[in-house]
Amino acid sequence: MSLAQKIQEHTRFWSGSAPCLILIPTAQMDLYDTEDYEWRFHDPALMWEAEMRRARPVVGWPTDGIPTVRPNLGVVFVPSVAGLGYTIRPGQMPWPGTPLGRDEIRASRQRPLADAELMRHASAFYALHRAHGGDEVAAYFPDTQGVFDVAHLLYGKDIFTDLIDDPGWVHELLEISLALYTRVSSHLKILAGEDTHTR
Repeated sequence: MSLAQKIQEHTRFWSGSAPCLILIPTAQMDLYDTEDYEWRFHDPALMWEAEMRRARPVVGWPTDGIPTVRPNLGVVFVPSVAGLGYTIRPGQMPWPGTPLGRDEIRASRQRPLADAELMRHASAFYALHRAHGGDEVAAYFPDTQGVFDVAHLLYGKDIFTDLIDDPGWVHELLEISLALYTRVSSHLKILAGEDTHTR
């Protein structure tokens, strides 16, 4: 079944007009390998090849599952676009840096997305996939988390006390995080070659 056919099958399943074919693989596969991850994190070509190594073995399985790859840049992806720092420790996914202050978070509304380091990594990853990925493996988003997760990573643990002490600020923070999340998602859709109006 080609990628286009699998996408059609998914559409039919989610619209309630076809069954879902599920196959549990018999092969033992690592959920995710973090060995030398810090090198992959900073090199989109190494990241793409590592993701493709995980996707290639499942191409052609008799299932409607779609083999996918993504720029696996961790939960810091969206907050980093707003200016949050991060740390890469050997054998681990990225850790968020020091939370931002309110003025820094407000200023993130004006930050150009394409200039952010991790967005440049994602852009290079998607370009590599378009050039070499073939028609059997789809590209999807990095780990964008959710709006509250983004707000928590940007502002830190004070979000929990400010829910009581300053709910107006938390509402503003969530609005900023939602706008950032939406902007980043639309930009990623363009990079991945998707229609920005599809859900």
